[in-house]
Amino acid sequence: MDAATAQLLPADSARSVLVGRVWDPETGGPRVVTVREDQLLDLTDEFSTVAELIEDAAPGRTVARAAAPVRWSFRDVAASSAGADPNVPRLLAPIDLQVIKACGITFTESLIERVIEERCRGDFTRASAVRGLVMDALGGSIAVAPGTPEALRVIEVLTAQGMWSQYLEVGLGPYPEVFTKAPVLSAVGPGSGIGIPSFSAWNNPEPELVLVVDSGGRVKGATLGNDVNLRDIEGRSALLLGMAKDNNASCAVGPFIRLLDGDFTLDVLRDEEITLRIAGRDGFRLEGHNSLSRISRTFEELVGATYGVHHQYPDGFALFTGTLFAPTQDRGEAGMGFTHRPGDRVTISSPHLGTLMNTTVPTEELPPWDFGLRAMSTYLRDRSPSHMVPTSSDPAVVLVPHADCASVLAEVPGLRPVVYDPQSALPAEARTARVLVAPFQMTPGMTALTDGMPDLELVQLLTAGAEAWIGRLPEGVALSDCRGAHGGATAEWVVSALLAVYRHLPRFARAQDEGRWDYHRTEELAGKKILIVGAGDVAENTVRRLAGFEVSTTLVGRHARDGVHGMAELPALLPEHDATVLVVPLTEETRGLVDAEFLAAMPDGAVLVNAARGPVCDTDALVAELDSERLRAALDVTDPEPLPEGHPLWKVPGLLLTPHVAASVPLTMPRAYDVVAEQLRYFVRGEEPPNVVHGTY
Repeated sequence: MDAATAQLLPADSARSVLVGRVWDPETGGPRVVTVREDQLLDLTDEFSTVAELIEDAAPGRTVARAAAPVRWSFRDVAASSAGADPNVPRLLAPIDLQVIKACGITFTESLIERVIEERCRGDFTRASAVRGLVMDALGGSIAVAPGTPEALRVIEVLTAQGMWSQYLEVGLGPYPEVFTKAPVLSAVGPGSGIGIPSFSAWNNPEPELVLVVDSGGRVKGATLGNDVNLRDIEGRSALLLGMAKDNNASCAVGPFIRLLDGDFTLDVLRDEEITLRIAGRDGFRLEGHNSLSRISRTFEELVGATYGVHHQYPDGFALFTGTLFAPTQDRGEAGMGFTHRPGDRVTISSPHLGTLMNTTVPTEELPPWDFGLRAMSTYLRDRSPSHMVPTSSDPAVVLVPHADCASVLAEVPGLRPVVYDPQSALPAEARTARVLVAPFQMTPGMTALTDGMPDLELVQLLTAGAEAWIGRLPEGVALSDCRGAHGGATAEWVVSALLAVYRHLPRFARAQDEGRWDYHRTEELAGKKILIVGAGDVAENTVRRLAGFEVSTTLVGRHARDGVHGMAELPALLPEHDATVLVVPLTEETRGLVDAEFLAAMPDGAVLVNAARGPVCDTDALVAELDSERLRAALDVTDPEPLPEGHPLWKVPGLLLTPHVAASVPLTMPRAYDVVAEQLRYFVRGEEPPNVVHGTY
């Protein structure tokens, strides 16, 4: 990624989860995207809008795991974003259906400039003189917390001197100012022109932190914003606020929403420093700062004033949090202060949120805003996956391999489950069945079940692994796995295997069979460093179950992200860990992942635990290491499987072997049925089930 593109992103972009929107000329509408290195991945098949994504319980984790298709080069899209050409991909504002709200006068230090605007009644030529009067009345500054007795006394002092202001009430009183900044979908993104109406002669940018809040009032992310301030209009009367704030391209947001996670929290933002730079065509330069550590009201207070029992936002909201910046530097004649001119390059940046850059343009010269809610609704309707849209009001026929599964699915409105026997001819209902729930145990030729199902739209698995079905389905048939059903049981097996190996339980079991008292000291799990290769449901369950054993855990995933290392880091990580646990899906990338080189990088005495799939590990290479007694292993899966009689793995030292039983517990199938029912609830609504497999995972 070149330097110009990289500066758009946070300084720690490799550890951040970013989401945004791109105008897609191919489909004629906005696509939801995330950034990975120099690529933009299209999330729209999983989340049709950013508002929908923000409603996810843990959007950062969900996006980081998403196996979405790569659609664009980030560098190319960033380069083409400095225009409004509908024929090229460009970055849009990263918010969509959220209501755009704003809080004003949230810094008592900037309150002074608002009082000046009002006292000038919009006449910028009086600003310098009025500023002196106000500062004299205040004794130079306001250093009080809003709503406190001290703040109320300041209001009394200024009122006694004939300087009462509506801004004093919201700046120092108990209630913050909250208003609707702009209509839904009207914000412009990075690189776009930002409008200055011809009827304003005194105006400035306002660099602000924008909180992205879900429908329940929970902050899920943050981005940067520019709330164009028409000082001469707002200063005349509060009743002109709509005229001052809501104009074409008067609100810029971007470049991306950074989703909150374990490291990037609201506490990080409380000390964020937002920098503003203005570069004019006339050579004028101005730099300002918005230091959030000096904000007068907490983020929680501002969100609470916006959302609550008094007001809800079904699609969430984006909340501008106010600014400390108030320009007083003269542009031209002394005492005339600052105002924008056409062509000003406005750059707003912060370490954790990246850079938002826009250029001022007379509002009347900008392209008209023409993509609103009606256009958005039409776009989403026309682009919905046809294979997921119900074709009639009749219940969807679902073939299920067990009567217990049929009982669970019978409770889902819109489904008609029909039991079939995988070893016999399919029932007559197969001709109209739209969903096939595949058997738990796969046998050769099982994918041929779909041959007699012309209306089939979805194959739903009872297993987390999908490798047996990927690439073997008719065109247009989706595949959904059972992620979330088996993670707990498999993680429990992993912990059991580690305990068994370190506490020598197989050796004690053999001694018991032989009637021999084999007293000796053993190792312990406590203090061990565990490397977990895989970062999905099983990995997360494993980390939780190991938490009480005083171990350290390190996760490795397909892509590096917050709290997860990338696969490229494995060679450096392996020598540093006492045990390596495999919980990855079987794909072309993971087949043979554990080869002789991988095993050689593990330290002497280390333990390999395979709860993934047998072919992830090179069996011959593992047998060689175990024969040398340099490594130990615990396998629930093998290659080949089932393990044939006489295979070397039956006799090698240091191996604990179980016959693929990690998830085979009494609640295996009930849990799987519950996950299937949840996936099919999405299906009957015409939505894509969350567990649909894209590509090879």
